[in-house]
Amino acid sequence: MMSYYQIDESILAKMTANTTYLSYDEINEQYVENSIESGRNQSQGVVATPDEIVRFMIELSIEKVGKRISETRWYDPCSGSGKFPYQIIKMALEESEVDSEIELPEVCFTEISEDGYFATLRNIKNLLSNSGLCIDKYVASGRLKGFLGDALEINAQSSSLLSENDISADVVIGNPPYVRSNRLDKDYKIKLKSLYPEIYNGSEDLYSYFFANASNIIEDKGVVCFISPQSFMKKKSSEPLRTFLDKHLTPLCIVDLDENKVFGKVSLHTVITCLAKSTNDQFVEYYHAFNSDDVNRVINGNVSYEKIDRNSVSIKGWDLSKSDINTQNTKTLKDFGFKVRSGVRPAVKKAYVYDIGELVNLPPRLLKNTIDAKGIKKWCSNHSTKELLFLIEENREDHHLAESIVKPYQEQLITGQNKTTRKSWMSLRACAYYDEMNKEKIIYPDISKDLKFSLDKSQSCVLDGAFFIDTNDMVLLGILNSNFALDYFRAKCTSLGNAQNKGRLRMKKYFVQDFPMPMDFLTNISIRENICNAVKDIIENGESKENLATLNKYVNEFYV
Repeated sequence: MMSYYQIDESILAKMTANTTYLSYDEINEQYVENSIESGRNQSQGVVATPDEIVRFMIELSIEKVGKRISETRWYDPCSGSGKFPYQIIKMALEESEVDSEIELPEVCFTEISEDGYFATLRNIKNLLSNSGLCIDKYVASGRLKGFLGDALEINAQSSSLLSENDISADVVIGNPPYVRSNRLDKDYKIKLKSLYPEIYNGSEDLYSYFFANASNIIEDKGVVCFISPQSFMKKKSSEPLRTFLDKHLTPLCIVDLDENKVFGKVSLHTVITCLAKSTNDQFVEYYHAFNSDDVNRVINGNVSYEKIDRNSVSIKGWDLSKSDINTQNTKTLKDFGFKVRSGVRPAVKKAYVYDIGELVNLPPRLLKNTIDAKGIKKWCSNHSTKELLFLIEENREDHHLAESIVKPYQEQLITGQNKTTRKSWMSLRACAYYDEMNKEKIIYPDISKDLKFSLDKSQSCVLDGAFFIDTNDMVLLGILNSNFALDYFRAKCTSLGNAQNKGRLRMKKYFVQDFPMPMDFLTNISIRENICNAVKDIIENGESKENLATLNKYVNEFYV
């Protein structure tokens, strides 16, 4: 548990001891540089929010909370160098003449690093000094509060820890840290599970917990306004968070910034989300900034919002595409009994995966034809692209034949997370469905710009980075490569970049398992024959506008 410090005379004295004057930009730059040098940019998810985006978020929050900026109580749970507190105070000074510190807005912030904590105070001090005001008096008035420590420990979901420091606010605003779950150490995950049991997920990224924290801080008519990765809207591991938001917070406005580089060189699909505890509005305001010109429209306040039905924001995923997809009279691919399987994931890929012909001296029984994601051809894959050194527990009496090949990777295979109960250190991880791969099946890559479902006639083993469906049903293949499926997956899947414009879809297993199939998929013989013939024509003669149009016509008939 971290110690917490509020602003007091000793803190202000320590800040004042540094007599070197630095401008706002210099303080921010120094903070970012220190974060990179110390590794905090990765461990604590430090990125600098552009001032224009900060001001837009403040203005959006003012609009939604329905109060003047100076009448609003603000809280930033991860202040960094203090951009949000600074701009809140600056905008209040710009709005009206301020003669006394007590006329300034109530601003509270928390920062986990001492470097950022003092950077925030220095920025506020300089801003006030330039306006003839004093930070000491601002603190003494009780209208400026700052905590040094972990914000997630304040107002936690399931704990009265640090209750003397509990905060309430009209607006919780900020840029929560972008730290992936695999960068969180075991002890910290245990703490998160204790503090936020309702949304905890071992695969959930750190920023998600700030939404739950914020819901405990805002008043009934307050709002939360965060800029964060967009992934929580669709990915499976964020379903507990979406369930929590469905109960406690309602989205009012969503600005999708796509992968526009609003954080300089950092390429990340980000979104501004403004939420409230309750609303009577049946629609969510939505704007998608496809390019830098659209981002400038956001900054300049020239945004024309679409109205998205609130039913599109569900626990299963937030579908904001306004796609008109008919899923009535359907049931999922999984409910039809089809299984979606992950590809083989060797503990050390280069120890087991080789180019074809590279292992000619080994007996064929120790090799398996293999196909990787790059080798998958849309519609039909006739040839394997790699060879898998097929060392399993069942053939370990032959492992000595390949020992010289695998020996350089022995240490990696027997230590750390690769350590298992295998009797032979050379054995691949156990897999219950190797035999299913020795058949014709439908395969597809995890990441692709367009749909690339393929009939695997090579009966190859599928590698990690690709998936397979345990059937060679040509009708299913046709449906999955149709325009109907493309519209569906663009609406449902997470993506790298804008899925509507050159972005790549993340075709995760659960999205395909939940794909809606017509109820009469197996029994409507005439449509099945038409789709099957259309697919055969494409495989034999190649894809063309004409045969694709024919396929899409028959697929659409299935969903009417």
